[in-house]
Amino acid sequence: MKEDISSDSDYELIHSKGDLGQENEIEDKNVFEKPGNQINVEELKQTFQQMIDEIKTENSKQNSVLKEIIEQKNEKIICLENKVKQMEESTDKKVGELTEELEQISNLNKELYFIQAPNKWKEIKQKCPEASWFTEDCCEAKCINTENPVGNCVKGNGFANLIDDENIEYIDAKRDNNCHGSDKSTTIYAENSFNKSKDSSNYSLFYFEAKYISKIKEEKISYRKINVGLENSSNNYARLSFDIDGFKDIWFNIQNQEGCIRLQNIHWNNNDIFGCGLVYPPSSTNNFSYIFFTHNGKQIGIKIFCTFPL
Repeated sequence: MKEDISSDSDYELIHSKGDLGQENEIEDKNVFEKPGNQINVEELKQTFQQMIDEIKTENSKQNSVLKEIIEQKNEKIICLENKVKQMEESTDKKVGELTEELEQISNLNKELYFIQAPNKWKEIKQKCPEASWFTEDCCEAKCINTENPVGNCVKGNGFANLIDDENIEYIDAKRDNNCHGSDKSTTIYAENSFNKSKDSSNYSLFYFEAKYISKIKEEKISYRKINVGLENSSNNYARLSFDIDGFKDIWFNIQNQEGCIRLQNIHWNNNDIFGCGLVYPPSSTNNFSYIFFTHNGKQIGIKIFCTFPL
């Protein structure tokens, strides 16, 4: 139905009954259809419940992750606590060991006596395949020996001279157009041995030193080697071996058990002093004797314990 409305019209709009009936029908229809547009409470409840369940699930996952992180942190804390405990125990043990060692050193100092035994160089060792370490003669004639300790080798070879009771001089090999000698190794023994007292209630220390003095500049020396040490009649020995451009070692043979200790960060210079000491334990103990070495007054390497009588 089309209606034209004019503000200037004097006519009133009158609806026919037919139109009214249709309008009532529409109103009734609208009233009947309203429940179809209402909110479904049950569906809404289900939706909210689903959202709540999802939130709970997500929270549960997050809680599990947080719990795992906390457990890992607790494990790390426990691990750190154990490490700290181990370090404390290790420190306590080390302090205890050092304290005990200090007490032993203090007691040793109280009981250690230095034995002054006058000594001197005496014998030039001849070549011997059974010697404790490598020995050589100056030449086949053995012209430099204990009875004739000073002089030049007739073959021009280099060899040590026993100048006096305290001094040894090495004479370098002669090398010129008429002679080309070679430097030989020389072994020299002292007169007196380091003998243990039969009845001693204290530790006994025997000690000697040898000083190296070069008359020429070190950079002009192509090869030098020195050995100092002790041996007994059974060919047990311990010796310090210094090579000017090579290794610095401690060699030993204890009851046919040979060994070598390589020394690190030690340099050989002119006027260096090499020392060797022997400590005997008190007669009343079952402790072993031991040999040690020094370089310029400081102990180097480790103690060589002697399980045999010297």
